[in-house]
Amino acid sequence: MTRVLLTGGTGFVGRQILYCLLKRDCKVRMAVRTSAVVAAEVEQVIVSDLFVAPQHELERLCSGIDIVIHSAWYSVPGEYQTAHDNLSCLSGTLRLAQAAITVGVPRFVGIGTCFEYDLSTGYLRTDTPLLPTTLYGACKLSAFRSLSKLMARENRSMSWCRLFYLYG
Repeated sequence: MTRVLLTGGTGFVGRQILYCLLKRDCKVRMAVRTSAVVAAEVEQVIVSDLFVAPQHELERLCSGIDIVIHSAWYSVPGEYQTAHDNLSCLSGTLRLAQAAITVGVPRFVGIGTCFEYDLSTGYLRTDTPLLPTTLYGACKLSAFRSLSKLMARENRSMSWCRLFYLYG
């Protein structure tokens, strides 16, 4: 049975990831700020702020995990594109990945955004050049680039999923 750590599992994207993981009979550990109403089989670990948690706490969170799926990020509508919180999310994401490496997690999956692309081209496709214009897009792209190098150096598997204009 695959053991998955899911961050952001109570959010708009994370909830959908959680549903898919449970349908696939994965064993899910979820980092949450406060106890959340989720399926009984989900292990909840309360972390007051994932992005500034001490390294030993992140390592404990990742211990015994096969895959980290990291969907947590600052996402307040109307604010997230320019919020300074993106910098904390970037540094916290890199620290989470370091913790995963330290305890031997073989795979890391991050959730990116279409805002990493050059939006001035008039269209968006997966081969559109990467050229963010917002702090949010720049931090997400920085996470992708840093994690790509780090995971390759550590011989770990990594995926980066760029989501395009969510609606719900």
